[in-house]
This record gives sequence, structure tokens and C-alpha cells, in this order.
Amino acid sequence: MQIRTPLIAAIAVAGILTLGACAEETGGGEAESAPATDAAGESGGGGSTTESITLAVTDSGWLTVGTDGAVQTTFFDEGGRYRDLRNGAPFAQGSWEQRPDGTICFEPDSGLGACWETEAEDENGLVIATNGDGKSIEIKRVTYLPPPAEEEAEAESDADPSGDGG
Repeated sequence: MQIRTPLIAAIAVAGILTLGACAEETGGGEAESAPATDAAGESGGGGSTTESITLAVTDSGWLTVGTDGAVQTTFFDEGGRYRDLRNGAPFAQGSWEQRPDGTICFEPDSGLGACWETEAEDENGLVIATNGDGKSIEIKRVTYLPPPAEEEAEAESDADPSGDGG
């Protein structure tokens, strides 16, 4: 399952946070959603007619396979960050947020964001995620892999303007 640089686009879920793109669910492009969305395969028939459910996504991974055969994986890290991999290589990253109604919004570090509504997992562990434009993807939960230690240290030093790590 992948939430393309929209989560899910990689299905499962994804994409959304407190980002400008989330404020405008019908807004343009797709972010972490975006990459995942572009790479994700369509599940068929338009938008979902069911309400979005609150899918547990923190510290989780989701995979989807695009129509071109590309495998998109989205990892939802603590602190509202996500990472997208395409065929195992870094593809996109940014911020994510889950709204009270369960909608997941993505704001990539570059590009436009997108929000996704998710349905409940089916008996096979698949989730349908649908963006504001009505595009639906299938995502599947996969093993979560935390970010490499160097990325964590780098993120901490970026957050600490003194540069002394504390």
C-alpha cells in the first residue's frame, strides 16, 4: 500500500495533514500522496460513497502497485513526517496529518499536497483510499521501517538552531 506522495496513494492511507493542501481537499496535485497517487493503480469506479474511517497510520507502512508496475511504499513516521519509496528508492517525503474525520492529508517538501479518505480494511487486509478528485487506490499494510538513524540526527540538529543537539 502506498500513499503516494499522496499516501496512500499508495493506498492505505494516506495523505494528510495540517497543510494548505489539506485545507483545500479539492485542490490541485497530489503530494505524498502525490507520488504515490501517480504511481498507484486505480481500483476502479470513482469516489467512495462511504465515510472515511480513522485508520491507524503512525509508525506504519503502506504499499500499492501502480498501473506501470511500480511498487510505491509510504512510511508514516512519528512527528507527522512521511517517506515515499518507489521500487525501493527514495521518491518523496514531507508532512502528514490525520484529521478528526479520519482523512489523511499529505504536504510534500516540494510539490502539491493531497488528502485521502480511507475505508476499513477488508478480509484480505486491503484498504481503499480515495482522494478529493475521486481517484481510488488499493493499499496494503506492510512492515514499518523507521528512518535511518542519520536522518533522525539530522532532523534533530535542524530543529535545534544552536547546533549543539540539546
